[in-house]
Formats: sequence, C-alpha cells, structure tokens
Amino acid sequence: MLTQICMGLRFYSRLPIPTGPWERDPHGVPDFRRITPVVPIIGLLLGVLPAAVLLGADAVGLGPLLAAGLAVATATVTTGAFHEDGLADTADSFGAHTTERRLEVMRDSRIGTFGAAALILGLLLRVGALAELLAHLDAAETAALLVAAAGASRAAPLLMMVLLPTARTDGASYSVGLPSRLGVGIAWVLAAAAGLALAAATGAPLGATAAGLGAVAIVGLLAVPFAARHIGGYTGDIAGAAQQVSEIAMLLTVLAVVNG
Repeated sequence: MLTQICMGLRFYSRLPIPTGPWERDPHGVPDFRRITPVVPIIGLLLGVLPAAVLLGADAVGLGPLLAAGLAVATATVTTGAFHEDGLADTADSFGAHTTERRLEVMRDSRIGTFGAAALILGLLLRVGALAELLAHLDAAETAALLVAAAGASRAAPLLMMVLLPTARTDGASYSVGLPSRLGVGIAWVLAAAAGLALAAATGAPLGATAAGLGAVAIVGLLAVPFAARHIGGYTGDIAGAAQQVSEIAMLLTVLAVVNG
C-alpha cells in the first residue's frame, strides 16, 4: 500500500517524494489495477498542504478571499495543474464536431478560448466557494472540507475507468490499466468515510458534508454517459475534468446547505 501511495503521489503531483528501497520502479506509471483503492488517500494527502496554507493565511489575518486564493494556488502548484489541464483540454474539445477531431483537440498542448474560460471559471468557483465557507465556518472546518473534497474528487473519475473503454490505444489513460469494480468500490467507501470522519473531527456540519459527497457521486455518474457520447470512452483529460467539476460541486453543495 505504501508503494502504491508513493507512486500515486508522484503521478498526481510534482511533490519530491523520496524513493523507498523496496520500490522496483519508483518513477514508473502506476498500475490502476492495484492503486485504485488508495486513490482517495492520495487525494487526501494532496489536500493537506493547501489546507495548511488556508489555516496559516487565516491565522495571520489575510481574510477569507486571500486565504482561499492562496490555498487554491498551492493546490494548483502542488499538482502542476494536472487536473486543470484536463479541464481546459476537455472544454476546448467542445468546439469540435466529430470524435476524431475532439481527440485531436484534447491532445493539442495549445489552449483555446473554451479552455481558458473553463480554467478561469473553475479557479474562481473554487476560490469563491472556499472564501464563502470561511465566512460561515471556522478555518479548521473549512480546511477539513477542503481535504475531504480533494480525496473524494479523485474517486469520481474512477467510475469512467471501470465502466468505459479508453478512447485511445495509447497515452496515459491506456498505459495505466483498468481498475477493478471492487477496487473502485473500496475507493468510494474510503472517500466517503474519510470525508465524514474529517467533518466529525473538526465539527464541520455532517449533513452538509454528506450532501457534498453525494454531489461528487452524481458528477462521477454523469461523467460516464458524457464521456461515452463525447469521445466514445475516457481519456486522462476527461478524468481530470471530472475531478475538477466534482471538487467544485462538493464545495458549492456544502456551501448551499450551510447557507440554507
């Protein structure tokens, strides 16, 4: 499990994870047939540093907006905009009218108008949601929700990986292998349990957290027919977009319930 977590952290982030003496291929592509159950744990770990920045910025009195902005900036730098890139590429593909052309657009490293708009809106929504949560909850509760969203949102794309074929026969999505249904089920249970445990430990509203986790599940389920219609399967870009949308959906849902 430790090997899979280390490989997953290297895959999902730009963090300098030390190489363990027990690792045979520490910098290889992770095998999702084995890594799937710990994907939410990897997401939780990736949420710790942004949450710490959020707490620190709030503690020194920078205010909700700056604290939220610094937290999202930290998350983006930590992952090397890994999922944001997928969101932008997927958005750019909306301008194409055939599956073949959509896949070409998604592979193109250049960013178009749709992709730029999606990036800007996604970042604004994440920063705005966290800032509003800080205005309604204390910093520890908001930080816990940020970590919970980071873990649960990484589980959302797994549904596509187990229910759809890859849209290409090359690329990262093809090389990482297919997860098992059991592995995906374990991942979803871990994501939900961790999210609720974090909420309970910090005093964050459990009902709102549960609703947010439900929103992640809905986005994950809706992503399956969308990817099937859009490109006939899934790619790493579609998976990244699903992560971003599900994270935003969780934060906004929690905020809506808290305000309601």
